Amino acid sequence: MIHTRLLVEKKRESLKYGLADLAQQVGLALEQSLEAVRSQDLALARKIVAGDASINLARRVLEQEALLGLAAYQPAGPNLRSIAASMDMVGELERIVDWIRAHPEAAAPGVALSWIAHNYERVADRATNIAERVVYIATGEIADLD
Repeated sequence: MIHTRLLVEKKRESLKYGLADLAQQVGLALEQSLEAVRSQDLALARKIVAGDASINLARRVLEQEALLGLAAYQPAGPNLRSIAASMDMVGELERIVDWIRAHPEAAAPGVALSWIAHNYERVADRATNIAERVVYIATGEIADLD
């Protein structure tokens, strides 16, 4: 029993660090996207879009880790909430990069600033969803932070 609990906690820590790494990758892509827009650098925009493959891969790896943790260790309480919420957060982080990948022309001249603002609003919505999952992990309660 103690051995299983330690394995679950180890899996939870692994997911936590994996999420932090994924969040760092997404944050860098967002910073680069702002620079691409400011400088109207189409080559940088293409680089961001191409880099999305590594973010997608990281998402799939983290989702598989979470599923393995659920199946193998059958966690309960905070460990279950942490693993389940991690799966949601991975999806949200990966989707933040939706508008960069779907709209690489956002760095091209003539893009309306309102469209860019709309996309960053979506990023904020995703970040709010992630924050709600963190509250769920910590308290077991589903918060509505909208």
